[in-house]
Amino acid sequence: MLRWLTLAAGALAILFVGFAIWVRLAPDTVEFHVEPLEAPGTGKPNSWRAGPDGAGPQPLDATTPVYDASPAYLAAAFDAFAMAQPGVSRLMVSDDDLCVTYVQRSRIMGYPDYFSIRFLDLGRGDAGVAVFSRARYGGSDHGVNRARVEKWLAALEPFAR
Repeated sequence: MLRWLTLAAGALAILFVGFAIWVRLAPDTVEFHVEPLEAPGTGKPNSWRAGPDGAGPQPLDATTPVYDASPAYLAAAFDAFAMAQPGVSRLMVSDDDLCVTYVQRSRIMGYPDYFSIRFLDLGRGDAGVAVFSRARYGGSDHGVNRARVEKWLAALEPFAR
């Protein structure tokens, strides 16, 4: 009996290590680069979306303020902040440089979360932002994506009206 328990524990350990390696090596492909206001939700409590009030077809979890800066200037300032965060890489940037998807991987397991942000020209010399942060794996993220959106948008507070 002890032998079977040892074999079962060994098999579970191999499966766990195999899953961990698979998660770390799973490629981040362009399918994760999405428009934050248009991409469908995950259907699970593992995402968070924020944007200007009434913008886009998808429901928002929070609204974002108007920023007193051009979209290009805001995008550059935000990119410098985002790339300084631990475990962050840039997955893809749109042709106009105003929609970017970042990947942030958790420290221990390397689980990827995707943070897509669109800088919107509001036409008055100011800008808005729309973000959609979501987990790739799992059913719940224990509020990680909401906290990330709030923290990362706080970096733009100096530009808010």
